[in-house]
Amino acid sequence: MRVKFSIILDIFFWALASIIAVFPFSLKACNLLILVLAGVWVICAILKQISFIRWQGVVVLSSVFIAWSISLLYSHDISSGVYALEKKIPLLIFPLVLGTIPQFETRKLNYLIRIALLSALSALFYCCIHAMLKTNLNPGGSFYWTPLVDPIDFHPAYLGLYLNILSVCILFPLAGHEPLIKNKFLLYFIYLLLLVSQFLISSKIQIILGGMILIFHFAISFNKKVVLSLFMLLIFLFSILYTQSSSGIKERFGHVTTLSYNLTDSGSHFNELTIRFALAECSFHTIKKSPLIGVGAGDAPSELLKTFYELDYKVGYLDQQNPHNEYLSQFIAVGTLGFIILLFTLCFQASKAFQIKDYTHIGIILLFGVSFIFESMLERQKGIVMFALVSALFYFHRRRIPKASD
Repeated sequence: MRVKFSIILDIFFWALASIIAVFPFSLKACNLLILVLAGVWVICAILKQISFIRWQGVVVLSSVFIAWSISLLYSHDISSGVYALEKKIPLLIFPLVLGTIPQFETRKLNYLIRIALLSALSALFYCCIHAMLKTNLNPGGSFYWTPLVDPIDFHPAYLGLYLNILSVCILFPLAGHEPLIKNKFLLYFIYLLLLVSQFLISSKIQIILGGMILIFHFAISFNKKVVLSLFMLLIFLFSILYTQSSSGIKERFGHVTTLSYNLTDSGSHFNELTIRFALAECSFHTIKKSPLIGVGAGDAPSELLKTFYELDYKVGYLDQQNPHNEYLSQFIAVGTLGFIILLFTLCFQASKAFQIKDYTHIGIILLFGVSFIFESMLERQKGIVMFALVSALFYFHRRRIPKASD
């Protein structure tokens, strides 16, 4: 039986490694590998080589998918609902697979994170080479924000979150475990690459969160590493100054000049912040139609679009916008219950992370929690796969090294 478990675990490990390796590059390849992972799990289930001893975690981490599935029962547009549900299948597959197989050894989990680092940096390197060939290092052209990441079709906000997750992984190892990267010079060099990439991607909220990660690391490392941490902080500040001096990126960061807005105004009167205020106002109008159970997974986009027309929010119906807030997206589709389920999913993970003092996982949960305020992360496939994979992997496969007194 041990041999069988060993072989099974290796199969799942390499399937996950393949998914992580292709994730920044190709969504189609990633989805295909996820289906392969699910197929292997089904075979193992038939052979009775899996265990449901951690079924509570499986249920909680897949509860968002379950809630959306139930909402199909009262949706009018079933086809749209099924399409939305298909995108969310990773929210079921990853908890089901990772919650029913034996735990990975810590070294294997670290290996997966190293693969994620390598693939992310490789994808960014590819984007930079593509941008250099296209614009000859023109900061106002294809060397920042959306044009930079177009070759890999990765939204800047989502990629920025992914880089912040990797930053947390390398800066805050699990208590009692060795650092992910033992060589300090290599660790900070890789972190510097992630930091510079974050500024090139130019996702405002992720840059702010990245800065908070750095400051927190600086605060808890006030010892022999203080000089190096201070140096990293200076790099961070220098990057901000450079951002403000670059004409193309300055326009990206400097156009938020007002907090006032009128829903009926044209797009030129809105900035990124007021657009989100307007979307929140429209979302709350839509939520009032069915605050308890929502309008259903299939009807959520159309009901929000109706609200845009009713309130004459031109930017919304011309650009077919979503709420740009995952909590509001859950509220619209599955109501108060869906909102509570999403919050409980985050708190449930945080509870276990606190128990084993896994501050890496806690940091990642906070990153997701804050990012959900500014983006509907679970409306895009990249965000769904990222949240489902990272949540299940860290919840089910992080373990605490017991103290000698335990």
